[in-house]
Amino acid sequence: MPTKWATALEQGSATLAPGTTAYTITGVRHRDGIWDDKPVASRHDVTFTVFIVCAPTYDACRLLRLSLLNEPLE
Repeated sequence: MPTKWATALEQGSATLAPGTTAYTITGVRHRDGIWDDKPVASRHDVTFTVFIVCAPTYDACRLLRLSLLNEPLE
């Protein structure tokens, strides 16, 4: 969970649905392909935050939004 999530919950408690949470995900994006008939590949570290809402608001979790790539909620 982002360290600022507690502050976001406090500030948005009147408007956030019960079961709303955020998770920051870090990983590596691998890309392989052909560019101008030449094989190319790249590898980049990525970070983003997903905002979801689960029970009790919904039976199954739903994605609300994603942060911009490499601009996660801290």
